[in-house]
Amino acid sequence: MIRHFLLLQGPIGPFFARLGGALRQAGHRVTRVHFNGGDRVYSGLMKAINFRGTTERWVEFFDRILVRHGITDLVLFGDCRPLHRLAIDHAHGLGLRIHVFEEGYLRPGWVTLETNGVNGYSSLSRSAATYLADPISHTNLLPAASCAPMPFARRAFDDVVYTFATALLKPWYPGYRTHKPWSPLQEYRAGARRFFLRAGHRRHATAITTSLTAQQRPFFLFPLQLDSDAQIRVHSGLGSMTPAIDAVVRSFASHAAKDAVLVVSEHPLDQAVVDLHEEFLRAVSAAGIYSRVIYLRGGTPLPLIQASQGMVTVNSTIALSALEFGRPVAALGCAIYRIPGLTHVGTLDEFWRAPSRPDAILFAAFKRRLIETTQVPGGFYSPAAQRSIIETALPRLLGPELSPTAAARPGSERRSLTSEEAGYATATE
Repeated sequence: MIRHFLLLQGPIGPFFARLGGALRQAGHRVTRVHFNGGDRVYSGLMKAINFRGTTERWVEFFDRILVRHGITDLVLFGDCRPLHRLAIDHAHGLGLRIHVFEEGYLRPGWVTLETNGVNGYSSLSRSAATYLADPISHTNLLPAASCAPMPFARRAFDDVVYTFATALLKPWYPGYRTHKPWSPLQEYRAGARRFFLRAGHRRHATAITTSLTAQQRPFFLFPLQLDSDAQIRVHSGLGSMTPAIDAVVRSFASHAAKDAVLVVSEHPLDQAVVDLHEEFLRAVSAAGIYSRVIYLRGGTPLPLIQASQGMVTVNSTIALSALEFGRPVAALGCAIYRIPGLTHVGTLDEFWRAPSRPDAILFAAFKRRLIETTQVPGGFYSPAAQRSIIETALPRLLGPELSPTAAARPGSERRSLTSEEAGYATATE
């Protein structure tokens, strides 16, 4: 059966164009939707439809695309963008296959590809018994992560080109609104300040790691997440990082041992548009524990994770590294690894004194299942890493056949867009 894949927004850069080319070479049809000038610049030569309307008009427009083109599969990057969420909810009712790409649960060297949803929308089981009873979870060999480099310069270049093209072609896409809570200009301005401080941040993190491990002083880690991340905005129940910072600092001050240290680390990609350091200082001041906290910029070194007493996180994937090292983890939000036997089962207040250690056998089973069903070796931001993704992802995308509903409904009727819709869409072959 010839399938017809509809590609919505992908990661910034040419990955979706290359994926579309591979699907066409496999004998299938591919169409892409352009929502802005950046999407258009990175689409390559694939067939495309330009959506120029507002969010309120998207579902009706999307449904007509499905009907007109006989779409069988939906492919997108990130399932919490407003337009993507609406498309997924609509496509579910029609029985279409929905393929969601995202940054890897395991990093570096992996990306995520799941059916229907990722992170809080993932269909991964939250039952320990499921993994322990799963034959796949007990295989001896695991696929290797990609060793392809992830060049910062290439990623930054693609981001600038995408942003510039979006701004330049704004008149052609009057209804487009970014899913991010702030503008690219705000991000670039904040990021420029951080770029020249990265080396100093790394040296400081190395010095702190050496000092803490030499002193053998007990310490806990609290890696911050991006305030703009859907993991925080959608899947945490908190809305932002500020409530999490307040809760963790307050609990640590009241219930951790007096000689224990709380090490708070910024996300390595945090541009500080929202100054979480200021939020942290405010919370520490209110709790009166300046002498018991350390703040790191630029990420969390793996040796620090290994030497820690445990990690508190909302739902960051860095917790998988802590579990790998056998470190206790307290997860405050909705996380794929928040499973009894993996993460702490008591309250946060109890965690500081009696953290629950992960079951090593359960984690090995969970990781194997995670890799076999959701992870693809490679990366989105270099040609070699993209080729690695496509080589493994293509068989998954072309795997199981569609439900009868999906196979019949979109193709049951073919017609052109109405004259009213034509004002919001143009097609290029």
